[in-house]
Amino acid sequence: MRKMYLKNLFAAICCTVIPIGMSAQFSGSGSGTKDDPYRIFNADQLNQVRNFAGKTDVYFSLEADIDMTDWIAENNPSQGWLPIDASYSMKVMDFNGNGHTIKNLYINRPNTDNVGLFGYARTNGNIYDLNLENVNIVGKDHVGGILGFTNSSSYFLSLYGCTVKGEIKGNDYVGGVVGLSYGNTESLSKNSFYGKIVGHDYIGGIISYCPSITISDCTTFCQITGNDHIGGIAGYSSSHSLTITNCYSYNNINGNDEIGGIIGHVEAWENDKIEISKCYTHSYITGNDNLSGVLGYFYDHTYDMNGSYANPPFGITLQDCYTNSNIKGNSNIGSLIGSGYKNMDGDFVVEHSYANNYALEGKSYVGGIIGNSSGYSNSYFATIKNNVSINKKLSANSNLYRIGNIVVCPASDRNLAWTLTPMFLNDVEQPLPDDSEENGMSIGLSSLKLQATYAGLGWDFADTWQIEETEGFPYFKNQTAPASFTQTLKTGNTSLSGQCTSGATVIVFIGDKVYTTQAAGNIWNLMLDEPLQAGNVVNIIVQAEGKMPSYIISQTVSLAGSGTESDPFVISTPEDMQAISSDNTENACYKLANDIDLTEWIETNSSTDGWIPVTLRGTLDGDGHTISGLWCNAENGGLFDKLVPGAAVKNVKVSIADGKAVKGTAIVGGIVAINKGTVEGCMVTGTIEGGAYTGGIAGQNNGIVSKCYISGKVTSANVSVKAGGIVGENQSGSSVSDCYSSADITTTGDDSYAAGIAGYNYGTIERCYSEGAISGYAIAGVCAYNNGADAKVVSCVAVNCSLEATKSALRVLGGFSNGASAPATTDNYAYEGMPVTVNNVPQKIYDDPLNGTTKTIDELYRKATYEALGWDMENIWDIDEGSSLPYFEEFSIQVSEISLNNTEATIERQSTLRLTATVLPENCRNNTLKWSSDNEEVATVDENGLVTAVSVGEANITATAVDGSGVTATCKVTVSPKLVTSVTLNKNELTIEKSFTAQLAATVAPDDADDLGLIWTSDNEEVATVDENGLVTAVSVGEANITATAVDGSGVTATCKVTVTPKLVTSVILDESELTIEKNFTEQLTATVAPDDADNLSLTWTSDNEEVATVDENGLVTAVGEGTATITATANDGSGVSASCVVTVTFIDGIADIETSKVTVLAANGRITVSGKEQDETVLVYDMGGRLLYQGESDVIDAPRKAMYIVTVSGKSYKVIVP
Repeated sequence: MRKMYLKNLFAAICCTVIPIGMSAQFSGSGSGTKDDPYRIFNADQLNQVRNFAGKTDVYFSLEADIDMTDWIAENNPSQGWLPIDASYSMKVMDFNGNGHTIKNLYINRPNTDNVGLFGYARTNGNIYDLNLENVNIVGKDHVGGILGFTNSSSYFLSLYGCTVKGEIKGNDYVGGVVGLSYGNTESLSKNSFYGKIVGHDYIGGIISYCPSITISDCTTFCQITGNDHIGGIAGYSSSHSLTITNCYSYNNINGNDEIGGIIGHVEAWENDKIEISKCYTHSYITGNDNLSGVLGYFYDHTYDMNGSYANPPFGITLQDCYTNSNIKGNSNIGSLIGSGYKNMDGDFVVEHSYANNYALEGKSYVGGIIGNSSGYSNSYFATIKNNVSINKKLSANSNLYRIGNIVVCPASDRNLAWTLTPMFLNDVEQPLPDDSEENGMSIGLSSLKLQATYAGLGWDFADTWQIEETEGFPYFKNQTAPASFTQTLKTGNTSLSGQCTSGATVIVFIGDKVYTTQAAGNIWNLMLDEPLQAGNVVNIIVQAEGKMPSYIISQTVSLAGSGTESDPFVISTPEDMQAISSDNTENACYKLANDIDLTEWIETNSSTDGWIPVTLRGTLDGDGHTISGLWCNAENGGLFDKLVPGAAVKNVKVSIADGKAVKGTAIVGGIVAINKGTVEGCMVTGTIEGGAYTGGIAGQNNGIVSKCYISGKVTSANVSVKAGGIVGENQSGSSVSDCYSSADITTTGDDSYAAGIAGYNYGTIERCYSEGAISGYAIAGVCAYNNGADAKVVSCVAVNCSLEATKSALRVLGGFSNGASAPATTDNYAYEGMPVTVNNVPQKIYDDPLNGTTKTIDELYRKATYEALGWDMENIWDIDEGSSLPYFEEFSIQVSEISLNNTEATIERQSTLRLTATVLPENCRNNTLKWSSDNEEVATVDENGLVTAVSVGEANITATAVDGSGVTATCKVTVSPKLVTSVTLNKNELTIEKSFTAQLAATVAPDDADDLGLIWTSDNEEVATVDENGLVTAVSVGEANITATAVDGSGVTATCKVTVTPKLVTSVILDESELTIEKNFTEQLTATVAPDDADNLSLTWTSDNEEVATVDENGLVTAVGEGTATITATANDGSGVSASCVVTVTFIDGIADIETSKVTVLAANGRITVSGKEQDETVLVYDMGGRLLYQGESDVIDAPRKAMYIVTVSGKSYKVIVP
């Protein structure tokens, strides 16, 4: 209950009428009445209009231009403007734009219906004098610039004087001004749209869908892309009352079905009255069915009630309209009406209208006024009367008329048609038709420029029409007079000029570019920012003040030259090539002036689908030039989509872009998809990929193909395909002669025919050969199948590198039927070494009519072999006798470049170097090279590029193409001496005592190297040096690396690590080897160390019995106790050298044994004093070992050290101890 209560409360609040004067609803001035409207000056106030969505009688006035950019950026930059909902109880809503402009309205709501400045309106009222500029609107369904959707049969809303400029995108029901009107919209008048519209179904330049409405004085300049029900003014009307009058549409429409320059579809009911009048269109329309410059399709839904009509008949009238259009589609294509169905006896009248179209092209039911008309019975057909057809081209495969199919024209009336209207049936220009209801009454062009011609048909020149007598065709009274050119436009022009209404504005359209200029008097001039290109269509509109725009006058920029054999049209750019399609000059001659690269043109103009194939109706002489960068994705793919009967292309070389292919979903050929003329002397290189008919030169040949060559690949993945190196299918009465293919042919379908020359043949194939690999279902080297009595394959040669099939594979001809006869075995030849497999099983091949006569490769390299088959080896074919297959000299692809893997190389004497060459292009006729050396004393080279170094020096090794092109490539070879490869020392490590030397010995390999010399070096000469012979001298303690380096520059080395050790002691000698010492006495030992320059002369003194004697670090021995001890002095340098002294320690108790005398011997202070002796008496002093230490007469003798001594005086001895 609570939920229901809230729901009802919410509904009640929403439906409550709040007084208009509430300040919260509008922030500006005004009270919202008719006399005092709400005045809008800014985006916020514009946004507040939505606050009145439930109010009665609301009036608004736009008082200033508004730029929405900042407001949208601040409020909703992602989705943009929220459309205003003016619906429900708003009984009257009046919005006066006052001529002001709302700029940069942005709406991005792709999932929202009812999108526009106003999204939904269900109200009486008016929206008028409002301009929208630079809109960008995206919605789902019901999308329009001003209004998305209006829906009510009880209210009437008018929109007038509004202009929308920009882009609008949606799904269904998309219009430039109004999306969908469902109910009553009183009128749309004086509205305009300029820009682009994209949608799916129901699309109109002004409104997409309208029931009962009057659309008047509206203008569109628009580009529309969609699917069905599309019109330059309105898309669709299911109406009780529809009037479209005085409307102008300049449009470019791309869609599918029911497309009209004014309205796409009209669906009428009982009592309905529909009128389309005083309308003009200039349309470029591409679609499928039911296409027209005015009305695409009409249909009557009235039903038969018990055999009689319950209601009065309805009426549809199309009168006083004209169109300048270019329309291309499939079926039901007409200038004024595409087609229609009439199911009751009411009036359907088309009168007082004319078509002055550039071209109407389709496959069936193409008419200069109406494409096709049908009815419930013969009495129910449209009445087409007093109209004029002035079409410049009508083309179809069937049902082609100057007026239209099943036309009812009363006997008292007539339709006129230009006598010389070019009419093409299956690309063949037709004879002039007889006058009839379907083809009208013939009349000359000069008469069609006279008012009397039209006045005689009842045209109203008092109020509706006017004409510039003898100058042009009729136009409306309220329309500006058309301009004129004062020059014939040629490729390269950079200025335009002409005449027009004095002071008028002249608008010039060239492709996507728009130029505007003002006439000075009645003369206009215009400078262009880039030169005109052949094929450019220059359209001019003039608008004088107070008048509607003029009809468009157009001139196609023509090629240089006059198109005659002596002065052909000059083709020098891709644009010139494209212009061939639009040139209708009878039997025109064209000539290539230079090579043409299509790469940039494709990237700029058609980057998705590639080259747009050209239709050739004349003769193109390529003069041996190359068209490169070709690729395409088309239904019928090729440089040309078709050559019409009598057309010819000669002497053209085509190079397909690397990594790309010429593709066709139906028919594809490197030169042309469908050939009904002549292809002669043409060459293709690259990949061709296609559908049902795929050929290297032509997909389907209904004419002549001769002297052509293909290299590369031909491939198709279609289930059913006919693929060949030259043609996919050769039709009956057609011929392929003197052609050859080196292309690989590959098909994967289970019902495919593939062969080197033709996949399938009904005509003649002669004097041709193929050498590529063939793989597929049913395959052959020359032709996969002959069908019909005219089919023959003779004088052909199969030299294929392999045949790999899943069903059948034969060397020459795959089979024949339906009256085709088998060729003689000797009629065709085949290479004996050709591998042939079916499902990977090698086939046993015998000479027979389908496999031809076996020939060896040597035979196939001989001129006589081909002369035996009737080949013209003097005037058509060339051959390098003994080394090549036949070729065309003009198509002989010579070597253009040779590159070697080395351009400079250095190799040692007696070594070798393999040079490899890359030869371009890959499909050159002969890639054989001749190798040579300009100095064989230095280096030689064999036939395979193997270079052998002979002696030191330089030589140029050159690879020369043998095909006569003169192309070479050279490698400069420098032969260097034979180098040392290794140096080995007798020692890798060496230890030497300082000051000593050691000899290192080196072994150098190979022993026949040109220079066996070595350089000996030390990396630390403070430790060790080495002389030129490897003698190492130890200088000081440390480490040094001694290196022997080859002097020949090879860089080869060997190293010995040298460690220098210190100089050692070799001997230690003591001054005493035996010594006797009295206990408590000392004795000094002195050591002599040799050599005296040993690095460490220090000694370590030791006693082996320190209880007997000790020794200090200086060698001083102290007697400790009686006994014997060995005192040793050992070198500290690690040499292990030592010397010893045996010390005997004695103990003397007093000096009792010393004889006394008057002589006194005393010892003190290191001296011995003798007193009481005679003056000249000799004194002898001994140590305890008995060694004489002193002999003399002195009374005082210095003792060497503290010790016990024996002093002898006067024959007596004394023991003294010198303390």
